[in-house]
Amino acid sequence: MSAATQARRFDKNAEITVIEKSGFVSYGACGLPYFISGEVKTAEKLIVYTPEYFKNSRNINVFTRTKASRINSSKKTVESVNLKTGEKREIPYDKLVLASGGTPFNLFGNIKNAFKLKFVEDGIAIRNFIEKNNPRKAAIIGAGYIGLEAAEAFRKLGLTVAVFEKAPKILPAADDEISKIVERELSKNGVTVVTGISAEMKNTGEKILVKAGKNENKFDFALIAGGFAPSVSLAKGAGLELGTTGAISVNDRMQTNIPSIFAAGDCVEVRDIVTGTPVFYPLGTTANKTGRVAGTNAAGGTAVFSGIVRTSVSKIFSLCVGRTGLSQHEAAAFSNNAMAVVSTSPSRAHYYPGGGKITTKLIFSAGSGKILGAQMAGADGVAKRLDIWAVAVQKGMTIREIAEADLCYSPPFAPVWDPVLRAANKALLELKR
Repeated sequence: MSAATQARRFDKNAEITVIEKSGFVSYGACGLPYFISGEVKTAEKLIVYTPEYFKNSRNINVFTRTKASRINSSKKTVESVNLKTGEKREIPYDKLVLASGGTPFNLFGNIKNAFKLKFVEDGIAIRNFIEKNNPRKAAIIGAGYIGLEAAEAFRKLGLTVAVFEKAPKILPAADDEISKIVERELSKNGVTVVTGISAEMKNTGEKILVKAGKNENKFDFALIAGGFAPSVSLAKGAGLELGTTGAISVNDRMQTNIPSIFAAGDCVEVRDIVTGTPVFYPLGTTANKTGRVAGTNAAGGTAVFSGIVRTSVSKIFSLCVGRTGLSQHEAAAFSNNAMAVVSTSPSRAHYYPGGGKITTKLIFSAGSGKILGAQMAGADGVAKRLDIWAVAVQKGMTIREIAEADLCYSPPFAPVWDPVLRAANKALLELKR
C-alpha cells in the first residue's frame, strides 16, 4: 500500500490496482502481540486504512482475499483468483510492483493448534483460540523478537510459557552480553527457555507434544516463530532474478532485471550500508521505505533507496532491547581490526526517580575509530538513544565525533554523561591503548 499510495501521489491519473490474498490492507502487523494480550482491544484498532478508503479517497482499486497465482511478464498480465468465489481474472499492467512479503518458516507440517503470526487473521485466530479454549500452557518455537514479544503477551494472559530456540542463545542476532540480559528478564517473568537444540512437535490428542533433547512436555497450543523466508514463487515464475540471499534482486530504484517490474518489502534483498553487501533483513520500516521508492518509480518518477543499517528494537517485559549496524561476530567477518566495549550506566540522574541501567555494546574499527554497530538493553530510555547510534552508523561517524556530541541533559531524562557518551568515552580509552 505504500507503493500504491506513492504512485498515486506521483501520477494523479494512473489506474492503480492492488491484489491482496488476506482480508486486510494497511495495518500494523507489529501490533499483533499487543492485540493478543488485550492491550490493543480490537483488531480494528490495528487497521490504518480500509480498502474502501483507498477506493473512495485515493482512487486505488483493492481486491482483498484475492491471490495472484501467476505473473506473465511477456504479456504483462497478472492471473488472479478470488479465494471466496473462485473467480479467475487476468489483470493487465504497464508497470508492476511485487510486494509478496515473507513466509514464516514451518518445519513441523500440519500440527493442530500450532499458529503463525503474520496476518491480522493469525492474531485473531490465536486470540479466539485462547478465549474459547482457556488454555494453560503455550509453546513458542523461535526466540527472535516475534517469539519473545509473544511470550510476554501469553504471560500477561496468565499462561505458562516455554520458548524453544535451536541456536545456542535467544535473540541470535544479538551478542551474548545483550541476550543474557534478556534471558534473565524472561526467567524473572516465569518464561522457560530451552536453547541449543531443535524442537520436535506432534499432536497427542488435543495437546501438542514438544520434545527438545531431554525436555518433553505437552502444551495446549504453539506459536511457530522461527523466522521468515522471502516469498519468491511468483517472482521465479515471472523470470525475476534472485540474489545471494535467496530474495529478489533489485537495484537502488527497486527495479528487477525485468524493467517493467519493481519489487519491495520482505521479498527483496537490500544493501547493507556498512558492508555494501546485499542482506535479507525483513523489517516494517524497510518495507514502507522500499515500497515508497518502488511506487514512485513505477509511476514514472525518480527515487532511490540507499540501504539499511538493520536498526530494530523490541519491548520484552520491562526491557527495551535493540541493535543497529553490525554485531561483533558480523564485524569480525567484515574487518580484521574490529573492536568492542560494553558499558553500563544510569538512564537518568542518580537522584531522580524512575531511572534504570542501560547496557550498551559498541562495535567499532580500531584503525579509523568508525562506528560499526551498537546494541542496547535497559528499562528506560533505550529506543531514542539507539537512534543516535543508528544515525552514527549510517553516516559513518567515528567514536570521537559521538564522544563530542552535544547531547541534552536534564535529571528526568538523562545524566550529565549520557549512556551514549559513556560508551563512546570507554571506546576512546580502548583506542588509546
